[in-house]
Amino acid sequence: MKDHFNSGEFVRGVGEELVRAFSQARQATTSGLVGGAIENPVRKSLEQILPRGIAIASGCVIDTTGRTSRQIDVVAYERDICPRFSVNETPESTYFPCEGVIAVGEVKSRVGTKELRDAFGKIASVKRLKRTMHKVPLPFPSSESSTRVFRRTKRSYGEVASGGIPTYSDDYSHQHPNDDVLGYILTSELTISHDTALDHFVSLLGEYGTASPDILVSLDGTVIYGCKPASEAAGVVPALFIRDRTSLVAAHLPDPFAHLIGWIYTAYYSVKTAEIEVFRQYLADEASGSVRMIGSRP
Repeated sequence: MKDHFNSGEFVRGVGEELVRAFSQARQATTSGLVGGAIENPVRKSLEQILPRGIAIASGCVIDTTGRTSRQIDVVAYERDICPRFSVNETPESTYFPCEGVIAVGEVKSRVGTKELRDAFGKIASVKRLKRTMHKVPLPFPSSESSTRVFRRTKRSYGEVASGGIPTYSDDYSHQHPNDDVLGYILTSELTISHDTALDHFVSLLGEYGTASPDILVSLDGTVIYGCKPASEAAGVVPALFIRDRTSLVAAHLPDPFAHLIGWIYTAYYSVKTAEIEVFRQYLADEASGSVRMIGSRP
């Protein structure tokens, strides 16, 4: 029996187990079996090393307009907060509102140019959804008009409300408000050189823009991600989201999967999302019509 526990080795093993599970599942002929790769025990292992507020599954992501993403290998969503709609408990018929989704990942045994494009397309199908923000009226009119002013409120992941003074969303510049969902590609190895992978990543960025994956992680050590200028010193620092990048780099890291888990931690604790009132929009059928009073009593 060992007299010490190597947590880093455990995390590395979870990454290898995750890639292996999807690699074996993709030898099957149905998408349900592929999606089922994230079920026990690999799902439990992954949830163990993530914040307690994160649950893991496979499925599709939806928005309040009715749009649906392609089936995603790994969906990290808010445990006990985000609704989960499953028609028959299969990944291809399980849906998660985009406002409760923290990160989405595509898992490939190997990644070349073909697999890279496929992963970009799947991640983009999530990031192009529209994240609806809950609007609240401000207690004063606009300085330019007497019209009532509404602002969008937001909360941190894992919180049921913004708490205290609401945090207002004042950034209306995002072309796709849902690009705050972290998107990643995980593979065991690249079948192309890191230079070629970097070139293709840049080319696909030109096509997909802010809907692109934020990071590519290969268990052989290669990691591709965006960088931005450091705020208080010379040089650059990693950019959590690809939209904030000023450059793209390929680096070799000794523990690449641990680096990916760290990025998911950062997204969970630093990114804001819509108030939970937005989830109510998923619970009622718009086609059923509006409220009609049929009686009252004093």
